[in-house]
Amino acid sequence: MARPFRADYTNTFHHVVIRGLDGLSIFDKPEKRNKFLKIIIESRKKHDLKIYAFGFLNTHWHGFVRRRDITMSRFFQAVKSRYANWYNKKYSRTGPLYDGRYFSSIVESDSYFSMVWSYVQNQGVKAGLYKNPVHDPGSTAGLYAGVHNDYEWIDWKEAIGILDIPINNGNRKMEKWLEEQAFPEKLPKRKKRNQYFIASDKYIEKYMQIRKHEVRKRSRSKTPVNWDMLLKGAEVLHDCKPEVVLKPSKRPRIHSCRAGIAYAAHRYGHKTIGEISKKLNFSDATVSRMIHKIIRNNSNISILWDKFIIKET
Repeated sequence: MARPFRADYTNTFHHVVIRGLDGLSIFDKPEKRNKFLKIIIESRKKHDLKIYAFGFLNTHWHGFVRRRDITMSRFFQAVKSRYANWYNKKYSRTGPLYDGRYFSSIVESDSYFSMVWSYVQNQGVKAGLYKNPVHDPGSTAGLYAGVHNDYEWIDWKEAIGILDIPINNGNRKMEKWLEEQAFPEKLPKRKKRNQYFIASDKYIEKYMQIRKHEVRKRSRSKTPVNWDMLLKGAEVLHDCKPEVVLKPSKRPRIHSCRAGIAYAAHRYGHKTIGEISKKLNFSDATVSRMIHKIIRNNSNISILWDKFIIKET
């Protein structure tokens, strides 16, 4: 079964997590962290990905990033691959290094920008290792507070311009603010089951749980998105009647409508390419091509369907 597409659009903010396999401590030494960051810096020369903040723990890395013109998957695929090759060679091991693909969640609400920014830098505080994140050598909090300039290569000036965070003016204003944010009641709650922080979107949280507990059992009957909802979306978003949508047509408007249904069915309804092609009377190759085309080139259609699905569920 094909894996669901990631929510990855131009000029979007993301909370990213990279974890070691089965709790493997892949970042427990300064040497490992420095090598990982060196690879990130080198990869940024080829892939223009904005990095606003990050934080390390022994087993994983949290980052707050902004996708520009390239897909995040290319960037992190390159970073993870290079780091895994170095790690396995350095420590004489073989096999996978990571716990599956990296985790990512779109941060869409303005009110959550500063919260996620604070959260990723407070990993040492959450783990009980530090009282203030500015003292954590694996966090960018010290850079923002003016304690050190070790990570000055991140896009911290742009972050200050975009996010609702105080500017450090030499009177410990930033450091004090970071310390206030470190209190448990100030930080977002971690999910008990998988320890991932999901940002502001309640549907994404529901979607992730369904994907883990239902799709892995190859049961797609209980997903929140079915064909009735998809046909309703076609009528609401494109003014296309169900009987028109299910018939092949070369009219551009109808074709765009059918492509949008294919995209939503695959991403949110967990329908396979075969199921979609059978329902919409397309070939498998055509369905796959339409979905990838929408994700890469036609953000207008994908955004329309994303908003509709979130609203309906």
